[in-house]
Amino acid sequence: MKSGQLLGDRYRLGDRLGFGGMGSVWRAADTQLGRTVAIKVLRPDLAEDAEYRHRFLREARTLAALDVPGIVRIHDWCEETDAEGRTRCYIVIDFVEGQSLAALLEERVRLDVDTTMDIVRQTAEALHAAHTAGIVHRDVKPGNIIIGSAGRVTLVDFGIAYSPTQDPLTEAGEVVGTPSYISPEYLTGGELTPASDVYSLGIVAYQCLAGRLPYSGTTGKVIAGHLDPQPPTLPQGTAPSEVARVVTRCLAREPGERFTSAAALAQACREPGSLPRDWRISRRLAVVAAAVAILLVAGGIVFVLPLLSDDTGSASADDPETSQSRSESGAASSASKSSKKPDDPKEGKKSESGKPAKDGGEADPAPGDFSPLASAYSGMCIGVASEAKTEGAKIIQWGLSWETDCDQGNEQWSWVGGYGKDRGSFKIVNQNSGMCLASNGNAAGAEIVQQECRDSDGEQVWQRTHSDTKNGWDYYWLIRNEAADLCMDNQGKSEESVPMILGQCVEANTQQFRVPA
Repeated sequence: MKSGQLLGDRYRLGDRLGFGGMGSVWRAADTQLGRTVAIKVLRPDLAEDAEYRHRFLREARTLAALDVPGIVRIHDWCEETDAEGRTRCYIVIDFVEGQSLAALLEERVRLDVDTTMDIVRQTAEALHAAHTAGIVHRDVKPGNIIIGSAGRVTLVDFGIAYSPTQDPLTEAGEVVGTPSYISPEYLTGGELTPASDVYSLGIVAYQCLAGRLPYSGTTGKVIAGHLDPQPPTLPQGTAPSEVARVVTRCLAREPGERFTSAAALAQACREPGSLPRDWRISRRLAVVAAAVAILLVAGGIVFVLPLLSDDTGSASADDPETSQSRSESGAASSASKSSKKPDDPKEGKKSESGKPAKDGGEADPAPGDFSPLASAYSGMCIGVASEAKTEGAKIIQWGLSWETDCDQGNEQWSWVGGYGKDRGSFKIVNQNSGMCLASNGNAAGAEIVQQECRDSDGEQVWQRTHSDTKNGWDYYWLIRNEAADLCMDNQGKSEESVPMILGQCVEANTQQFRVPA
């Protein structure tokens, strides 16, 4: 797919707006009606799979049943054969001018009370329309809430929506959604109802007001938080008490103790003081929470993450010891960070042999030889966006040739082995800052950044596989993040300053990088 390409003899592609494990979203021109639309294209290899085509059609039918304000509208669904005989599937929807709530939170971190209540109110009204039609969104999060002109909210991405009249997406024991926003009853095998969306929207409200999610860390830790019988409370001084009560009621562990409907939540957002002060929280979930904790330790819950999203502030890291994740989402948030100040990574903790310690905890890396890291797609170097030694600085693509020009400290990396479950993985250390390459969240689309090197931090652990070697350089390396089970990706771009992100691991040259053999 490329800009300027014509689909269905009607839709001319413009800029790519985003992509995830299942496909991409493009701005396009409807040449027949003279309007701008958005086109969601299923990944070519998945379009050959009848099950994925059915899931894609299912999303289109869901949207077709929801022609209401506040929810993105569908215009067309197409399945066709391209010039090479391959199946192509895409959905044509409204082009919504604006930015996602996730992007807004990335800019501002926190929102004021009035803005938050207005966004939650509008989202709740859209959800009520879906619920009235018998549809539960199941993936309410900042990345799926678009803020348009004059603050108008549009709810998008019904790819994993639930309706009792449609075929289920999951099998017994599977949970589909973004872990940071999933309701307790869904996690414990209970009925999925509109109250589940109310809970997820409560998490969004908490995040907007507090500037952070209530639970972070590995998927196991996030789930344990959701199942704690005591709902989280907003930090003191974050919001007036009546607003805090609205958020807390959304987050009640028992569905029946939340607002009776999304419409009731919308009304409470208009008049927060109308919520009774004597509302009480049940603690009946405690026994169930303990049982699910055992399942987590045993690996008994499987997450199937959402189809496609551009979210940049949601799902937390997957813990390989507690759950299996097939990541198909753009959901992302930072995993929990150690409060312990790390040793200087250039010194490192050593075993008696002088190598990184492998018993009793992983050592901070001790960098050795430094070398460039470059995209096989563009031939450009990969480096740190900031010259300063700043934690969180983005890893971007530089407009330099890997063969001759990648000799600055920001473009030089050391691969330090001895990490991961099989001790065959690496931490990748930057020469200029001494910091480690890390996933800034663990879902497709999450940006890659540098962080202070930490012990036992899966988001800083990387694996690599290759298929060819030439002139002392290994071509076609896939660089896979252990925590996310996703691969480094240059977004298929050849421009400077393109952020490196995580994508579903595929044999595509946008995910292939040149590193020393």
